[in-house]
Amino acid sequence: MSVINRPAVKRDLRLILGAGREHGIPVLIGSAGGAGARPHLDWCVDIIQEIAAEDGLDGALAIIPTDVDRDRLLRANSLGDIREMSAGPTLDEAAVRASNHIVAQIGEAPLIAALIRGADVVVAGRCYDPAVFAAVPIMRGYLVGLSLHMGKVLKCAAIAALPGSGSDCMFATLDETGFTVETLSEERACTVAYVAAHKLHDKSDPCHLPGPAGSLDLSKTEFEQTDPRRVPVRGTVFSPEGARPTGFRTVSVAGVRAPDFIAAMDDITVGVRTVVATQFPEIERGSASLFFCAYSREGVMGGLEPNRDHPALEVGLVIEAVAES
Repeated sequence: MSVINRPAVKRDLRLILGAGREHGIPVLIGSAGGAGARPHLDWCVDIIQEIAAEDGLDGALAIIPTDVDRDRLLRANSLGDIREMSAGPTLDEAAVRASNHIVAQIGEAPLIAALIRGADVVVAGRCYDPAVFAAVPIMRGYLVGLSLHMGKVLKCAAIAALPGSGSDCMFATLDETGFTVETLSEERACTVAYVAAHKLHDKSDPCHLPGPAGSLDLSKTEFEQTDPRRVPVRGTVFSPEGARPTGFRTVSVAGVRAPDFIAAMDDITVGVRTVVATQFPEIERGSASLFFCAYSREGVMGGLEPNRDHPALEVGLVIEAVAES
């Protein structure tokens, strides 16, 4: 039922719930049971109610299911209202019916709505991990980008510390200009290198971290070592985003092994783009685009590749065109 066994979950929840009710601090739990489907949510709620009865805890409990109705999903799919993600398969009826549980991921907005209505404890289904840490600060007017970035660091416990640990705790202090993270154990310390490197955790792009309602832009984020155990973080901003059609995409893949072509690839791709732009003015106007990505040279790291000038024996060239039609 859960990725963690019941006695361990009950032990941790007892500590959290008791401290939260004693000090009047809201308790927010996301992705209950690990996956956040309705059986996992009910399993977690049952433990919470059991603890409340045993320890005499009171307060308002909010439960936020995130399950998606199977028939509603099938209707939407039949109407063409569902589009597959770039890395995922096409959704079909057989896949929907074969799924034991279908859940959606929520951000901080439903958590905030529950808190505004007076909830002392919020238990949610599948939830964006940083949201449970960011919901209260965002509700109180703190910057969304800083709140979510703080939540991203805190949700991994002390992994962003040296030495890292997923079973120890971190503490953060947030204000209008940034947040400071520190360890609660003297055996660990926050360093600029480890806190900054945490941008790569679960992400392919360390500077743009997508979430349910937008993305975090860390391209101008600053990290500072103010003392041996603390690191202030400033400059992270949030870019609200929604999904909308931007056009049609065609992708071509080529393999190149000619040494002279590989050596002149930059000039060749610039020349190709120039010729295509003369035939399709939409590229100059910005309503169409043409991209080249050379694997075994800079396909993974892009412009950050430190060994870009080392000659490769062969290159996989991905050419992507996007246009309005």
